[in-house]
Amino acid sequence: MNNSLHIIEAYFEGLLPIEERGAFEERCVNDVDFAAEVAGYISMRDTIRQHLEAEKRAEFALLYAELAPVRNSTKVGIRIRKLSIYLAAACIMLVFGWFLLWKTAHETQLSEDYIAANFSTLGLNMGGAETTDQLQKGIAAFNAKKYEEAAQIFSAMTGPGRTEPEAVKNLGITYLVSHKYEDAIVQFDRLADYDLYSNPGLFYKALVLMKRSAGNDKEIAKKLLKEVVDRNLAGSKEAEIWLQKL
Repeated sequence: MNNSLHIIEAYFEGLLPIEERGAFEERCVNDVDFAAEVAGYISMRDTIRQHLEAEKRAEFALLYAELAPVRNSTKVGIRIRKLSIYLAAACIMLVFGWFLLWKTAHETQLSEDYIAANFSTLGLNMGGAETTDQLQKGIAAFNAKKYEEAAQIFSAMTGPGRTEPEAVKNLGITYLVSHKYEDAIVQFDRLADYDLYSNPGLFYKALVLMKRSAGNDKEIAKKLLKEVVDRNLAGSKEAEIWLQKL
């Protein structure tokens, strides 16, 4: 059991070598006892309890309960083979469902950790007197968590004919922490178009997509992160680490 538990944990943590993953999944189908162990492990995971549909959980529990007395009986025949097939199918379905949920939660957690570490407050980049004064007001509003006020100030600095990449960046960040993801993407696209010595526009756009995690956001985010690494843009170190985890 201890060795089985080690293998099961390695599978769900993504530490099992690729060649062993296939053997793990095949064993779920062919080994009733192992399938039951996997099922027991899954049932203890909070993510499964919170996210899998109640109907599937109830169905799996019923199948598992029906199997228990049969396994302890000396009458091993058609019934146990039939139940073992159902149990293995349910096990695989739960494994697959948990894996998808874990991947999504993992991607979102990476972005949330970065946002918490870097965007709880904004700092000030020096510029012209008027620019610095307006930025200071916007940053003060942001740091006071008055995000609507901050967005209005930064937006006023980024109108037609004005070139204020710092304000564009701060406006995008303000939209991001306000969960206005579409608006944030627009600003980070604008930021990426500026010819700057250090431009985090593409990296921040990937960050928004990872946080939103809708549709094909993950695939687009990975492409952006790869571009950030290939072009050695701002955020390339984090992007390289994230690509290994996604």
